[in-house]
Amino acid sequence: MALLALSNAADLSKALTHPYVLLDFWAPWCGPCKQMHPVLEQLARSNPHISVITVNVDDLPEIAARYNIRALPSLVFIRDGTPLTTKIGAAPLSTLSALADQYLARP
Repeated sequence: MALLALSNAADLSKALTHPYVLLDFWAPWCGPCKQMHPVLEQLARSNPHISVITVNVDDLPEIAARYNIRALPSLVFIRDGTPLTTKIGAAPLSTLSALADQYLARP
């Protein structure tokens, strides 16, 4: 599955109907966020059951506030609409895959 960019706050409710969601909070001026983009693309391709959604905090600050995002990049792992954990900072694919296996594995 490809990365999906959230374009407005109303789309978040629709996105959260998916059982396995990874929200990627980023900004265009954030260097580590840019480094994470290809890693997240790989994660999305190797885990098609996970909906990976990018949230530009400059465009959608209300969503960042809702999830108490204070640093970038931040990744929020959500299952059945419930946030389970947040990973702050850039990470390699192996770390993100392990987190996805822990929090977003299919039953």
